[in-house]
Amino acid sequence: MQRFWGSWCCEASMRESFEIKKDWGYTILFAAYDTGSYEGIAYVLGIRQGKAFEVFACHCSCFGLEDQWKEEPTAIDNLSVPSWLGEEELTALRQIVDHAVTKWGIR
Repeated sequence: MQRFWGSWCCEASMRESFEIKKDWGYTILFAAYDTGSYEGIAYVLGIRQGKAFEVFACHCSCFGLEDQWKEEPTAIDNLSVPSWLGEEELTALRQIVDHAVTKWGIR
């Protein structure tokens, strides 16, 4: 199941965009980064210590995503799914959420 979308190919590329240098003990379930027209918008769904969180970030052409890693607690069945995600990404996100609920019992 693909977890990283858009300009991110893996967790390392996502961490680099946010300038995350240390491991904080989280699991990334889904991450998307759209970088059209020199601007960027990002969405991350993760789990830390058994609790789900979302990260929303964006930037203009002057800056990147650095210093924007702000985890917002969420319920896995009440996500704030961004409207800019494509159908393929939404399908993957739904499958990942279903898997997380089954595997970890996260709600």
